[in-house]
Amino acid sequence: MNDSGVSELLGYAIIIGMVAIAVICVTTGAAGAIYSSAERIGYSEAKASISSFAAIAVETARANNTCYVAYELQLPPGYELLAMDMRDDIARIGVKLGEEEMPAIRVGSLRLQSPFRSVSFEGGAVVSNDSGIVDMVRKPSIFFASHDGRKELYVCLVGITADTGSITPGPHAVLQIRVASQRTESRSVPVPSDAVISISTRDPEGWATLLENAGFTVTIGGNTVVASAGGVTDIHVTSATVQVRPGS
Repeated sequence: MNDSGVSELLGYAIIIGMVAIAVICVTTGAAGAIYSSAERIGYSEAKASISSFAAIAVETARANNTCYVAYELQLPPGYELLAMDMRDDIARIGVKLGEEEMPAIRVGSLRLQSPFRSVSFEGGAVVSNDSGIVDMVRKPSIFFASHDGRKELYVCLVGITADTGSITPGPHAVLQIRVASQRTESRSVPVPSDAVISISTRDPEGWATLLENAGFTVTIGGNTVVASAGGVTDIHVTSATVQVRPGS
């Protein structure tokens, strides 16, 4: 074979090699895009599942429904469900009125989590965490109201009691859980000076943003958010507890 023939064959080989590399790159890119899309769908499903649970838990507490309400919780592929009883979880909220500190309210949590994402129910709120990007999907009931020249702070929380533990399902598993109201406690007190709320949570950024938007001055230290507000004359705290257990 002459030199021109060898050069021609080498040219074909190089072209074929480039085409093969291009095919591999396209295939790899497509696989990555498909995986990313599946992850995003799973994350959306997780937010929808916990948000639906939150609506049922809050309504059950509001109505003080002591009869169990059944709910089917969708568990997306790659996610595990972690239930934390209020006695075992770090999630809690404290209120300090001047020098008086009210007993901390433990709320527990229900959490769908994958290696990089999570969606949690805490105290009536739903907080999502997408690789460090935190968002308050459902706001808790913490707000100010004015009445006859008085600035009143309302804090309404829903905690859970449950068997602490995790469930790692197969693809597109459905878990039936049951929710019932256990107790509701309310307390209204005058505020001698500033009102301070401290919240311990795994997702402090979401709570901090919420409280800042509500008019509090906020600082974060580790897993604790401290929020203060001046000019508050009265505070009304209501805490409800619902029991969560697997369905039969």
